Amino acid sequence: MAAPELSRLCPGCGFWLPTLAFSGADISARTGGNDRLCYPCRQERRDAIKFANRWVEKARATRRAHAKKLDISVPVLEHDYGWELARMACELEHAYGGNCPECGQAFVEMPNGIQDLTVDVIDRDAAPVWGVNTRPLCQTDNRRKGIATPAKRAAIALAYRIRRGQPAAARLFDMEPITPVVEPGRTPRPLLAVEQLPLGPK
Repeated sequence: MAAPELSRLCPGCGFWLPTLAFSGADISARTGGNDRLCYPCRQERRDAIKFANRWVEKARATRRAHAKKLDISVPVLEHDYGWELARMACELEHAYGGNCPECGQAFVEMPNGIQDLTVDVIDRDAAPVWGVNTRPLCQTDNRRKGIATPAKRAAIALAYRIRRGQPAAARLFDMEPITPVVEPGRTPRPLLAVEQLPLGPK
């Protein structure tokens, strides 16, 4: 197969490229086709625009998806429940610098970039007021919330806390040793762990 002829100059990158590397709609007798960009240049410019506004685009897509899921129009979600685009974009960008409140993993360390940051409506039976009944949540935990029972979600959340070194209750080997008060002249005996437990109500 013969190599394609490099017959067209792209004004964006400055390379002579095959004609098929350009959109057919860009070729016209009026302009000669030389003032149009090749596909890679066009893609790079679209990506640059999208990246510059990626949090606005993220907020817009999030709001649109929730409007459909909640069966609420986008204008109502914005004006009645506070899902304002600029505010959402700012708060989502800020949340991305933190950790998922369920699993504790840093959003920036997740494999899918900002796609792993989602918005959770905490109580789906209550009004979806932005910032009141919403929170940032990773994609995995948000999906799990939709299929797991409250008891299972609570157990998984507890497991994450324990793995992060945040046990729900004090463990015997976490307790500080207690020196008992003894009479003068007697050698104190170290208390056993079970003896260090606080007594219940009498």
